[in-house]
Amino acid sequence: MPDKNLLRHTQQNLLHIVRAAVDSTMFQHIFVTDVRSGKTFDALKNGELSCAYFVSTALTMCGLINSPHATVATTLQKMQEAGWRKVDQPTPGAVIYWPSVEEHGHVGFYLGDGQCISNSTDRHVPVEHGLTLTNGSEPEAFYMHDLLANPSQTDQHMVQ
Repeated sequence: MPDKNLLRHTQQNLLHIVRAAVDSTMFQHIFVTDVRSGKTFDALKNGELSCAYFVSTALTMCGLINSPHATVATTLQKMQEAGWRKVDQPTPGAVIYWPSVEEHGHVGFYLGDGQCISNSTDRHVPVEHGLTLTNGSEPEAFYMHDLLANPSQTDQHMVQ
């Protein structure tokens, strides 16, 4: 039963989860089976491709999307379906999208003051870094959710 006296602070909770994930190996693997070949493999390549899984898992934990996803495209699609929108000026907790010259982009979280956390393709774990990625990529888009837009207020969802 919900407690009407307790209101959740979504932004604060999200930022706590994101910061606590730095150097964590928990986002390194999603094992899947190719139904055509019957072969099982790690879709995240031991953490090399874990950015979307990290972002979508943190968002799911805070009730900001419905479930974790392994790809950037699906994560962005599900975010938009859940009310996330592009903004010009991010606030802490915003999701950042960086374009890539490869087949997929990269996503992470904005902490504020030009600092971000995203999964490192080299280290295979979430790391803190600046807005420019090591490959020189600059952010293409920032996404915000209404529950993060005003950090001075709670999101009015009762704690259940």
